[in-house]
Amino acid sequence: MGLFDRLRRAFSGEPEEEPKKEFKHGETFETGSGTLKIIYKSGAERVIPLSEATITEAGGAVNMNPSASEYTTENGNKVTKSVTASYTE
Repeated sequence: MGLFDRLRRAFSGEPEEEPKKEFKHGETFETGSGTLKIIYKSGAERVIPLSEATITEAGGAVNMNPSASEYTTENGNKVTKSVTASYTE
């Protein structure tokens, strides 16, 4: 399940423009120019920059320096992370 599948559930919205998806070890995590369409229960819609959302990993900051044990050869020595986006007006 990709980042935007999780965002759709959390926001009841959909991505308008996808942010950067791949980062190198130690690189700063940034949302880039990604945007989200927020769909309210009333049916009203609003597009916001993804930078306005709070992005976390397991309830804290996104760890961009994972330990060697988190890398697996099954996926090409990459680490796949699940992040959560939250947005409050």
